[in-house]
Amino acid sequence: PGKKKKIYKMSFNTITARKEEFRKYIESHGVVDAMTGALVSLYQQQTRPENPLEYIKSCLGGNNAGNQDAQISSLTKRVEELEAELSKYKNAESGDGEQQDGGEE
Repeated sequence: PGKKKKIYKMSFNTITARKEEFRKYIESHGVVDAMTGALVSLYQQQTRPENPLEYIKSCLGGNNAGNQDAQISSLTKRVEELEAELSKYKNAESGDGEQQDGGEE
């Protein structure tokens, strides 16, 4: 009975040491900070992403080119919409200026 207890204790100590070594390894390489940052970012989202795993991958810099292409396309479209809206306001502003100048003469 005494031998089993000693073997178990040695195995337990070996496992504990390996876990501690692994913990130090991932901490020293910034893995814990990166994962914590990704999870905090996910938590702080007002609307939960449809696919939280993909969200975390993107936070960690995962290479999901399809998703990046879709984001680029969406953002490009939005930029074009905003540029058109800005142009409309600029044209309206310059049109108002001409009318005021013309009306005073």
